[in-house]
Amino acid sequence: MNAMRRGNLINKINRLVPEARAVPSEEYNGGDGGVWIRGSEDYHNDGTRIFNYWEWADEPHKSPDGVPYKVHPQLRDIIAEAGWFSEPQNAGCLMLWK
Repeated sequence: MNAMRRGNLINKINRLVPEARAVPSEEYNGGDGGVWIRGSEDYHNDGTRIFNYWEWADEPHKSPDGVPYKVHPQLRDIIAEAGWFSEPQNAGCLMLWK
């Protein structure tokens, strides 16, 4: 499967989950080619956080150190369908990469 182009992914996330406020990773720290979820600590309109590093999830993603973290299910599905993966930059910041 070919991964979705970054601009298309950003547009899709911002259209379907606007609370995520996705932007190119260069706006965070200059990291090239990723996506920064600026609304990582915000809440979806269903009352669930966009990203919660500290919450144990039923179907958790795993950070590089093996610690599970929770990504909102709708956002998680968009990321997976696009052929990308999520990774915490820190406990309050979620990044996406191909």
